[in-house]
Amino acid sequence: MTSSEAPDPDRTVADAAGSHRLHPVTLVLRFAVSAPAIVFLLIPVFRQGDSVAWFNVILAGVYAAVIVPWLVVNYLRFRYRVEPGQIVIESGVTTRTRRSIPVDRIQNVEIEQQLLQRLTGTARVRIYTAGSPQAEGSLEVVSLREAERIRMAVRAFQKAATGAAPAPASPEGFAEVHPARAADSAALDAPSAEPQPVLAAETLFSMDLRRTLLSGVFRFSLLYVGLAFSLLQYWEPDPEAMVMWLMRGPLEGVAEAAADSPWATAIAALLAATAVGWLSGILVNLNRFYRFDLTLDAGRLHRSHGLLSKSQATIPLRKVQALVVRTNPLMRHFGWFALEAQTMGIDAREQGHAAVVPFARFDELRAVAQRIRAGMPDPGESFAWPDVLEPVSRLTIRRAFLRYVLLIVLAAGAVAWQIDERGWWLLLLVLPAAWLAVARWRAMGWAVEQDHLVVRRGVFRRHTWVIPLARTQVVYVSGSLFQRRLGLRTLYVDTAGASPAYGSDVIDLEAETADRLAATVNLRAAQLSA
Repeated sequence: MTSSEAPDPDRTVADAAGSHRLHPVTLVLRFAVSAPAIVFLLIPVFRQGDSVAWFNVILAGVYAAVIVPWLVVNYLRFRYRVEPGQIVIESGVTTRTRRSIPVDRIQNVEIEQQLLQRLTGTARVRIYTAGSPQAEGSLEVVSLREAERIRMAVRAFQKAATGAAPAPASPEGFAEVHPARAADSAALDAPSAEPQPVLAAETLFSMDLRRTLLSGVFRFSLLYVGLAFSLLQYWEPDPEAMVMWLMRGPLEGVAEAAADSPWATAIAALLAATAVGWLSGILVNLNRFYRFDLTLDAGRLHRSHGLLSKSQATIPLRKVQALVVRTNPLMRHFGWFALEAQTMGIDAREQGHAAVVPFARFDELRAVAQRIRAGMPDPGESFAWPDVLEPVSRLTIRRAFLRYVLLIVLAAGAVAWQIDERGWWLLLLVLPAAWLAVARWRAMGWAVEQDHLVVRRGVFRRHTWVIPLARTQVVYVSGSLFQRRLGLRTLYVDTAGASPAYGSDVIDLEAETADRLAATVNLRAAQLSA
């Protein structure tokens, strides 16, 4: 904003050099984050009140005397500015850091609003590049309007660099249009007299409240259980004393039954934890995917979702490395699936997998996947889903069963030695272990289509990768000592941004099949990339 413009409370004001400070709410939020530490230091004072506890008052005073000025100076020393070629962030009190992020390297400008930020009309901006899954730059608190201005400025500069659109005179003059609401927004501060037409974004998928709640039924989370137990340690009266009171009073019969039958008690506790985890999963899912909206605009996917913490993110289609269909036995039984995009240089919190369809029927999922696949730089044929996948070697059943038996024997021995001599009954788990080994083999499969590779794995967390062959980085065959003795190999298919926890490897192929498959994938990948 120039000096001739009227002040705008919703906009970060630039100084004479064109740099911007964070929103003043930054100080309030930082103080709020620091306050619990002072409160915890003062808890012994309120509970005991003796001379030893009052020492904590001194510690709390020293903490406040150091932290409060530090937060103020750090806020005053933080600057950022958006230029046609880069975003510059300067920070630090004793050690100054100047970070320049080239605009042409930026893959995603994510806007996130947590509860306090939504109440104050502010947001956090995270800037991601292809070079790292971590955010290269973070603007902790700016106004929501400023956050959208930054994102639109980056897009316009990138389009100008590629000749897709004329460059504006400055980052102040962009249409501040929410990507998921482009058709309903008006251009503000247009740099030219003739406004540019705003093309409506194509809505690919959205979820209403009913489906969001339904999707939570198939989730399980112990987040709130752990949070409750963490808070109980600071609760008055003492939770341990309350439990003892309950066991001697209203729950005395339960305590006696628990003493007589520890195994039944353990099962009941497990069922109770499962029920709480199921309800927690519904709440977590509601908070995460409330009003989920996915749109496609100019080769980019735009996501908007969240209840208490709202997030807006962009996924360039050229950075999508693979599509992943995820499900579990309960979801699959009722015909529900989720679609994720394996990305390069996008938020590491999602382990390289960005949810684009959190919960849908397969026909809905297929339609979205086809639109994404058609918009990628190497569209190939389409999103394919082979009716039949090639199985891996049956010897993988024996290998998995032996591993399961070893773990069961070790667990049974530890329980019998340390807890209860009846722990050897755990050896009965060998029977379900045999079923699990067979189910694991049936869940594994692969197929090579004209321009992509399909890999499926997982019993309880089933993942099916659809990997465009042109996006493969490294393809090689490896065999461990035990695999080589059985004539087996594993085909490793590496793509940019792949999560090591959920790799698309084809495990326990016969050696000849693995070599032939690797040669086929490498040959077709080279042909498609030529």
